[in-house]
Amino acid sequence: MSGILSTISSDFCISAVPSGWRLAGGVSRDTTRAQAYLSEDLDAVEEALVGFSDFVTMSILGPVSWAASVEEIGGEKLIRDHGALRELSIASAQAIESLLGNLRSRFPDAHFQLQIDEPLVMDVTKGEVPTASGLHTYVALDRQFVMSLWNPLFELARTSESRFGINASTGSVPLSDDYITLLRSSQANVFYDPRKSSLLGELVDSGATTYWFKDSAKSCRDAALDIASLLGSLGFTLSDSRDGMRIMPEELLMTGGWTEARNALAAVQSTVDLLNDEDRLLSD
Repeated sequence: MSGILSTISSDFCISAVPSGWRLAGGVSRDTTRAQAYLSEDLDAVEEALVGFSDFVTMSILGPVSWAASVEEIGGEKLIRDHGALRELSIASAQAIESLLGNLRSRFPDAHFQLQIDEPLVMDVTKGEVPTASGLHTYVALDRQFVMSLWNPLFELARTSESRFGINASTGSVPLSDDYITLLRSSQANVFYDPRKSSLLGELVDSGATTYWFKDSAKSCRDAALDIASLLGSLGFTLSDSRDGMRIMPEELLMTGGWTEARNALAAVQSTVDLLNDEDRLLSD
């Protein structure tokens, strides 16, 4: 994310320190390297997807989780500075808009979805981000304030005619129902594990899209049966709800290498095939 943010301002350049990442106060070797990697990645994607005309998902770390992971020059996390958070929010939207323009020039026929990854949003909201000493935690951020930090990204998605979603599926704390409700009211897709939400029945009944992560520890049949069983316990059949379901691979499997990613996608496709063929799913 710093490689993208630093194109807006050198204030967001970072350096590696023993405790993690810290603002560098100017252009740093680590940020220069990040910018070079980003350029190489974009060139590689363009070469691999010449003429691509389907959806391209831009997965980018969100401002809340970035601020909870990066230290000020003094050693404390940026998350404690509300003014810096607001500046970061605006800069994030500007940086992503620039990156989106770059991608549109490379893939003029493609459609885009902005996926903002916020794995630490619930830790931030619950006041569970530790201070530098490790003896205390930072004051919890109000949910409405967090939503205001995402507003520039919501606006960017609207003006760029891109799909938009907040991904909180990889956090240690499940996304709370009030966040889900707020995000849905903002017309954003919400990526999370619906099995951990008491709103699942309401979401399915309303026709909202639900995103399910295929459990890598289970066979395709067992994963499909788990989904069917949970929906059945809420009074829904697969035929009632499958149009609004999206089955996705666990994200860590998509970053381990091409072979692992292909296997994960194949497992998702097998799970989807079973959900689309209820007779075969329920047969011995």
